[in-house]
Amino acid sequence: DVGVRIVFMNREFTVTAEREQILDLLLTTFEEAVRQNRQLHERERELTHAKAELARYAHALEARLDHVMRSIPDVIFSVSADWGDVYYASAAVERVFGCPPGAFGLDHVRGNAHEADRGVLDEASTRAKASGVAEAFELRLLGAGGATRWVAGAVVPVAERGAVTRLDGVARDITERKQAEERLRQSELQLRQAQKLEAVGRLAGGVAHDFNNLLTVIMSEADLALAGAPGPQLRETFTDILGAAERAAALTRQLLTFSRREVVEPVVLNVNDVVLGLDKMLRRVVGERMAFDLRLTPHAANVRIDRGHLEQVLMNLVVNARDAMGEAGGTVLIETRHVTREGPDPEAHGDAPPGAYVVLTVTDTGTGMTADIRDRIFEPFFTTKDASRGTGLGLATTYSIVKEAGGTIGVYTEVGVGTTMKVYLPSLATGDAQPAAAQEGSVAGGSETILIVEDQAEVRRVAQVILRQLGYTTVTADGADDAIALLTADDPHVDLLLTDMVLPGTSGIELARRVTTVRPALRVLFMSGYSSEAWGRHAGALQHPLLQKPFTPRTLARRVREVLDAPPERTPASPPRAL
Repeated sequence: DVGVRIVFMNREFTVTAEREQILDLLLTTFEEAVRQNRQLHERERELTHAKAELARYAHALEARLDHVMRSIPDVIFSVSADWGDVYYASAAVERVFGCPPGAFGLDHVRGNAHEADRGVLDEASTRAKASGVAEAFELRLLGAGGATRWVAGAVVPVAERGAVTRLDGVARDITERKQAEERLRQSELQLRQAQKLEAVGRLAGGVAHDFNNLLTVIMSEADLALAGAPGPQLRETFTDILGAAERAAALTRQLLTFSRREVVEPVVLNVNDVVLGLDKMLRRVVGERMAFDLRLTPHAANVRIDRGHLEQVLMNLVVNARDAMGEAGGTVLIETRHVTREGPDPEAHGDAPPGAYVVLTVTDTGTGMTADIRDRIFEPFFTTKDASRGTGLGLATTYSIVKEAGGTIGVYTEVGVGTTMKVYLPSLATGDAQPAAAQEGSVAGGSETILIVEDQAEVRRVAQVILRQLGYTTVTADGADDAIALLTADDPHVDLLLTDMVLPGTSGIELARRVTTVRPALRVLFMSGYSSEAWGRHAGALQHPLLQKPFTPRTLARRVREVLDAPPERTPASPPRAL
């Protein structure tokens, strides 16, 4: 055959046309295989690159998802239906449940929940599996320091082939919300309490004026009768009447003070003078079976407060000290001293700013108080005494008075040892204190002329009797119009206008304004049992002194003499004009 002879590796081959065709086919096939192999390697490289890109994307996505899950303040969890396996718990578990995600589980929740809430999450899971829908839960967790943390959430059942295989859930810390709800609840309670007190104040204000008018007559008549009683039996009877009336007057004052409807006259007082002025009365209140001691600072203890209010505070504290010791007796100690408060007092009810204070302290050796009673002693109407001895207003009124004067009260007590009540009142470095009123002894009368304006006939009559016995000349009127008519008809010489603030028609305040415009030298003394509305409508009414009803003959005589003997004020001369 004709062909090409080829020697390869010492062997000779003859390539014929037929063999050439076969070789061409083999070469073509080989080339195609090489080409395909190259393509396969290229695709393998592309696939490897794609897998690497996909892995990087998955890692980035996982990182982003983890960041999102860590950023969510709520706990997200997934557990088996029986809570045996925890498939996932977000990082918020550590903040909300107080454990790392790996330690989260039903046992941890049970072990740290409030005793009353240990079964809450179990019950919610059981309900979710039974109902097939999400079930909410709310429970309290106790922290290491004893702090309570509120947690709320929901458990969602996930079913596969008709059976619940896992529970997914969310939970969040709702402590701040609960605290806000508690603050709101306390505010609502305070509002309701304030509404109750407002109702008490309206009731007290509605009857106080008439009630105090009646008490004025009773106390004055009893006092006058006591002075002239011929025998011990009658004196004892009138003393009992006077004592009962004084207790009724004190209760009325407490109601008015507590409801902020009593007229107050803050003046500069030396606390020592007030204590010494009440010394004999306080000793009678304490009784002979108890020791009574005073330890007063030798320095002036000046404060600004209504005199009657300060006396009421002291009396309330001494009465409570006496009652705390009961029949067993003990010691009541009253002290005054100066202190400088530099910060809050943990034993104080409320607080007062740092500064210089006069401290009035009343200590007893009685039964003391438990912590829960101590925390409630200033609540209105709260009392540990039986109904015949306590109204629950004494300490509430005391705190109201002290707070209004810019002070606070510290309570130090121990069961079986006794109680110390410390009244902090802002100290005044300057200012002349008014002398305390004498509790005993005679009072001076006079020969001046006094115009008594009072719409209640009994009060008008008893005031006239008292003043006439003291040597004064009296003229009476039952209203402002009658008083003006008396002053203009004969132009009598009148030294003092003694008028009730609340009169039918023209008020006593308006009467005083009109009269003193024409007669600027005329002295004025108001009387009132209740006058908050009148004071509120007349801003300048406090320029004249006030005699609070009910009053006794001694109190009336003393206040009249004080007003008449006071130095005249420099009043600009006014041209005469008609009343």
